[in-house]
Amino acid sequence: MVDHQMIQKMVKDLRQARRLIKGYQEIGIPEIERCLRMADMNLHWILWGCGEAVQYLPDLPLED
Repeated sequence: MVDHQMIQKMVKDLRQARRLIKGYQEIGIPEIERCLRMADMNLHWILWGCGEAVQYLPDLPLED
């Protein structure tokens, strides 16, 4: 059985995590920036899988 309250809390936390990640997108260390972009993409797909309205292509592209 799906715990909808837990899903709602998770969605809120995931959105906060995406905001935090975007705050570090230009720190000048390419390896870390790439990892952060990949993390943001994974969070995007988790939100999408939860049925949340997320933009089709997240702000952070995968290619450098």
